[in-house]
Amino acid sequence: MLWNSKELEVITGGHSIKPFTVNGVSIDTRTLQPNDLFVALTVKRDGHDFVLEALKKGASGVLVSKIPEGISSECPLLLVNEVKRALDLIGVAGRTRSHAKIVAITGSVGKTSTKEMLKKSLSKQCMVHVSKKSYNNQWGVPLSLANMPENTEVAVFEIGMNSPGEILPLARMIRPHLAIITSVTTAHLESFGSVKEIAKEKASILEALEENGLGIVNRDFESLDEALSLYSSVKLITFGKSVEADWRLSNIKFFNTNMVCSLTSNIYDFDFGINALGEHHAINATATLCAVHAIGADLSGAIVGLKNWKPFKGRGERSLIKWKLDRYQSDLELIDESYNASPASVEASLHTLAISKPPAIHGRRVAILGDMLELGQTEKSLHEEIVKYPSLNDINIVHCVGELMNSLFQNLPPGKRGLLTLTAEDFLANLTGVLKPGDVVMVKGSLSMKMNLIVDAIKELGQVVELIDEESV
Repeated sequence: MLWNSKELEVITGGHSIKPFTVNGVSIDTRTLQPNDLFVALTVKRDGHDFVLEALKKGASGVLVSKIPEGISSECPLLLVNEVKRALDLIGVAGRTRSHAKIVAITGSVGKTSTKEMLKKSLSKQCMVHVSKKSYNNQWGVPLSLANMPENTEVAVFEIGMNSPGEILPLARMIRPHLAIITSVTTAHLESFGSVKEIAKEKASILEALEENGLGIVNRDFESLDEALSLYSSVKLITFGKSVEADWRLSNIKFFNTNMVCSLTSNIYDFDFGINALGEHHAINATATLCAVHAIGADLSGAIVGLKNWKPFKGRGERSLIKWKLDRYQSDLELIDESYNASPASVEASLHTLAISKPPAIHGRRVAILGDMLELGQTEKSLHEEIVKYPSLNDINIVHCVGELMNSLFQNLPPGKRGLLTLTAEDFLANLTGVLKPGDVVMVKGSLSMKMNLIVDAIKELGQVVELIDEESV
């Protein structure tokens, strides 16, 4: 049991019509499990419209601010004044009753991957709770806290942002013992205006640390230096490639689908392996192992657990597809980076593609890039600058999707120019004409560009015989 109606009445100040107990908390009937508490939250749609569906799917309690039409007053309803406020209070109560070591992660990129790396590293050592998917906003954080089992030993939460002032209130709700800042880049420039302001917002997570808490910060971003100076009393450990980092990623050896990394610190020097490619994954793994040590868990066991982590759907998942086109048949390898995009993540993804070996001798390295959004007034120039990324030299063809990617397309060398379309749907009409069996292809773009449609279409070209890197969240 996670919560009972008596506890929830006290926490929320609400009134339950009949007693109930719940094993989980959900705001989405599509993923709701039997014996969950359904929270009738209003996000894009009013959750009260889905109460009947939630009950039919087995919800053992429902959090509402009114009795929806057609719902019997005999149903297990918990009536409160305001649903979102009640969810916040349940989240705070989940944190208050917990004796777990609490980790909060923020950063322009790398939050979800680092969170999942920590989960894999620690799952054999202790009871670990992590936020699902990218539940890192105003409803995602309290929902993740509300779902934390009372016997959790280590809990890991993400904190995201779109606008100034969002991180600190969420961090105060989490009250972390460890706060990790993975990166500071040009993502969300539209709302902040400068990387300096983004760094200031990211660093505000440190203000919410518990007494004697620890900040774990990427040393490779000079933009953080000024922001961190505001928290001179906070103990910090740094990680990254910088020679000044306390935990330094000193070397990476790349193989076909995995890499071996060397880490140097004033405590240990050691190697660790990851079943993935990409320097950005190695950096996130360095932060992970630093956090494992700070928590007091077994580092050797964490290194073994980390080898079981692989990129997941939309964030580097690799698929091998048997594809026959005319008289040619060969494997086609797909790297799915379709979840989101910023200049830093595009550069990292292109580097991963550049070091990837096509599955056939005649195969090419192919990039399909969609617009990077929320970059403000510099959006056009940031797209143009992709042509300067060193890894582009080892990529054969670049296809572009979107009005902003036209800026890159016009600056590409003619030999690298592929197809230019305004939308992912337009690109699909030409899919089999721009790919060939034997290629390794990477798909990347901001979420609203719907680049996942291209990913799904590529998978449908043939039989997915092997998922090289697969992880569900």
